[in-house]
Amino acid sequence: MNKENKNYKNKNVLILVLLLIIMLIMIIVCGIAYAKYLSTASGTATAEIAEMVCTMEVKSSSENNNGEVISPADKTIINPYCIVTVKDFEGANQSNPDKVTETDVGYSISVKPKKDSNGQDTFVMPAYNWYEISSPDAESGSKIATSTDLVSSSTSKGNFKNKVAETRYYKIVFLNSGEEDITRYVDFELKAIQANQNN
Repeated sequence: MNKENKNYKNKNVLILVLLLIIMLIMIIVCGIAYAKYLSTASGTATAEIAEMVCTMEVKSSSENNNGEVISPADKTIINPYCIVTVKDFEGANQSNPDKVTETDVGYSISVKPKKDSNGQDTFVMPAYNWYEISSPDAESGSKIATSTDLVSSSTSKGNFKNKVAETRYYKIVFLNSGEEDITRYVDFELKAIQANQNN
């Protein structure tokens, strides 16, 4: 092999090694640049939260239309009762509300004895019945529960639907309580949760 061929071969090997080094450097630089691009990418996103509206009002049978206690007590009321109004909107007018629930709502209403300062029940709850009624002045209604929490799915109308202003009326009648105004000794609690939209 002559010297010229040997130099030519060495030159080709050197060029090949340089090309490999340049390619390796390019791969490393491009990889770092790509990784840096991915790690510094930023952006913002917003999501609206649906507002849930579900309120309760309780009016005792021992109150007049102004919410004042009737005195003397009406002796014809043998079993004190309460009218419970539940609605999914805010404002005085259901046909033109200020705000309506933006999600389907399920609710439950429980009634329990008030606690004393030591956290003990003040008395033993008598039996009671829940009735679904058409208005606060209705004389009769459908019995839907007895001595249990009232759950919206057990009523004939079910849950509140989103963006539909509705009002539901219930009467809770306390049995065997005589003339005692039992509503002074109980607490009502409303729990509302987003309902399953498949219902």
